Parts: sequence; structure tokens; C-alpha cells
Amino acid sequence: MNKKDLIKKASDITPSSKQLEWQNNELSALVYFGLNTFLPLGEGHGYELSSRFNPSLFDADEWCRVLKTGKFNALILTCKYNDGFCLWPSKYTDYSVANSDWKEGKGDIVKEVSDACRRHGLKFGIYLSLLDKHERSHGLGKEYDDFFKNQLTELMSGYGKIDCVWLDDTLPIGQRGQNYDIEGYIDIIRKLQPDAVISKCGPDIRWGGNEVGVTRPSEWSVLPDVFRKPKYREADLDLGSIKKLAKSDKLVWYPAEFFMHMRASRFYNATENEKLTPLHKLVTTYLKTVGGNASLVLGVSPDPYGQFSEIDRENIFLFGNQLNKIFRKNYAENAIAVADCSKDVKHSESNITDGNNDTYWHSGDVTSKINISFTLKSISNIRHIVLAENTSTGQQIEKFTVRIKQKDKFKKVYSGTTIGHKKIINLDKPILSSDILITIKKTRCFATLSKFEVY
Repeated sequence: MNKKDLIKKASDITPSSKQLEWQNNELSALVYFGLNTFLPLGEGHGYELSSRFNPSLFDADEWCRVLKTGKFNALILTCKYNDGFCLWPSKYTDYSVANSDWKEGKGDIVKEVSDACRRHGLKFGIYLSLLDKHERSHGLGKEYDDFFKNQLTELMSGYGKIDCVWLDDTLPIGQRGQNYDIEGYIDIIRKLQPDAVISKCGPDIRWGGNEVGVTRPSEWSVLPDVFRKPKYREADLDLGSIKKLAKSDKLVWYPAEFFMHMRASRFYNATENEKLTPLHKLVTTYLKTVGGNASLVLGVSPDPYGQFSEIDRENIFLFGNQLNKIFRKNYAENAIAVADCSKDVKHSESNITDGNNDTYWHSGDVTSKINISFTLKSISNIRHIVLAENTSTGQQIEKFTVRIKQKDKFKKVYSGTTIGHKKIINLDKPILSSDILITIKKTRCFATLSKFEVY
């Protein structure tokens, strides 16, 4: 395939509606909760007594209220971690809440959390570890696959709408002792929850490659299909350049999701109350991941009472409060935009600042050296600039610059590559101005912008 045809092929790859919807969530909480919460070391071996699980003050509605203060849009629950303990009364194992002291074995954490999420307007996702240290059939091939599929079916059919499924493989290839039937698991999810995105070991959302929230300089959503295979989940700086795409016969839309802990460990440990991830690092990570064409998942950990501790509640609140401060006022609302070109009247540059994510500017056939000037309603202190492509038409922009008018001259303040779902440009210090010039230097087949915001 020649380069021109390859570029057209890459340009034509677009996301599914559920991929678009999930990326719009931007920020999710992965709630680490289970029998491990009650263990001093925080990591069980699959033989600890299930009776120890007894979160006497558990309140799923309070979880949701706390997470909403942190600007989270989704909650992903560790329904079963790799110790094998289930937060729902699975009929396929005795290692679950049904054999705990909580509510005399009659409770169901998964049901209470899923119901609370719907009441509070949060998306609900499940985390299900592929490894199960308690289950004797792990490592026995089909017998374990059948066991896992039965539990997966329980979760997919008994708890209403599921928005996301994390199939987490916690051991490297070669150390599993079990070749998981991933495709069989996916078939069950697709049949019972067709609108759910499948993450981590799934085909819809990819793990970014690290657990510290560090994105690539160029984060592409269009990738070779080979990257959906588990052994290719390691970090690689170049996943989606045209040079990389040339090595694959099949291309897919496979956006990134990055993860980071809000605590030092996954599960709650009182000795680590002074080891919370600093607020400035949380905010910086958000700006770089959500602002780098990716989603961010932050690990949070309720305590053995089943509550977020006071210090965790405060950290979550301060994080959300800081985001509210940064994005409180969009100085570019209804700014005047003037572009060198546009496809037609329906796709004019005025769509970029109209506050409607469903409308967008389209460059038409022009693919390089496109200038779009923005004049704000008043002179403002510019610290953060937000751009977004209309990714329903694919990811197109490969290179762009930002200039801000200072002392009657436009000075370059940023050079970038990809934009995708969202690009947050963070300036080292505020610049007082009312005029900003975006130059799209290179695209694949055309350019779109649906958003331009200034904070």
C-alpha cells in the first residue's frame, strides 16, 4: 500500500459510539475494596477467612457523594481481585460476601454500589481479575474458563446496565498457569452488555502502559490491530504514526486509559495515611492525561469500616475543587473565530466556540498551513488552552502550533502533534492577551475542531 492510501485508510478509522461515550467520561475512580481491605498487608493469598469481611458502616450512596466532589464521572468496583474474594454472593464459590459476617451473609456490595451509581448519575463499571488464587481450578484450562464465564455471566446479567468491564491480568505471560479464553469472555460481555466497553485486556480501551499517568508526546487512537493483543501492552513511545501503521494490515480505534493510585497501595492501609499522592501531582496528571487524548483512572480505597477515611475524603474534595478553580470560567466563550478555510457553512469556524460539542469546524480538502485566529471578548490572563477534534470523524491532526499576541506581535507559546479527544495546553505562566492564533501545520486528510477554550 502506498503512503497516500495508507493515510486515507488511517483517516477513515473512527470510534464506536460506546468508545466515544466512555472517553467523554474522562475521569473514573477504580475503587479497591474487598477482603484485602481487612488484611494488614493488603494483599491476600486466597485462603484468608471470608468472615473477616465486615464493613459495618458501608454506605454506597456516601461513596458516590464523595466521588462526585472529586469530579469523577464513573466508578469501577473491584468485584473480585486476584485473591478470589467476591463482593457479590456468587453461587459458584464459597469465597464471597455470602460467607462473611457483613449483614450475616445476606449482603451484596455489587448491587448496592451499582444501584447507588445510577441514583447519583455515575457510570458503573466492574473490575474482574483473571487470576483467582482461591479457586482450585485455576490452571486447569477449560474447567477454570467455565468457572470464570459463570461468574462473569452473573455480573453481566444481574446488575442492570454495565458501562465498563476491566478484565485485569495481574501476572505476566508465562506466570499465569492458565491460558485464559479472553475471546470467550468478550463474547459473553458483548451478548449480555453490548454497550459496555472492555478495558485492560479488552478490545475497546487500552491500558496506557504505566501506572503513573504518563502519556506519550503523541497519543494516537488509531493503532495497528496487533496492539490489542496482551503481549503488546507494554509501553512504546510510537504506537500510531504513519510509519508504525504501515506495518499492519488492519487498523483499529483503540484509545488510551491511564491509571494512578491516590494512595501508596491499592487497598487501604492506615499506616499509609501520610503517603497520599500530592494534590499538585494529581492535578498535573489530570491535565496531561485527560489533556493528552486519554482517560484517567484514579485508584481510591475505602477503609475497613466501608467508608472513605477523613484524609481520603479531603484529598478527593481538594482535587475536585482544584479542577473547578482551573476550569471555572471559559474566556473563549463566543470568541470570534476566523479560519483560512472551511468545508461549508454548516462546518464554519463559528462552531468551535459555540459551546456545543456536536457542532464542529471542518477544513474541507485543505490539509496543511491552516490558520485559525481567535479574538476573546476581553483581554484575559491565559494559562490553559483546550482544543478538541471531532473524533467521530477520526483523528486527523498531526502537527500544530499556538501563538498568542503580545506587544502587537504573535509569539509562539506551544508546538504540538496530536489533539484527538482533548488537548490541554498548560502555559508556564499566565499571558495577558485577547488574541490567539492556531496554525494547523499538518493533517492526514482534513482537520476538524469542535472546541477551543481558554482558562
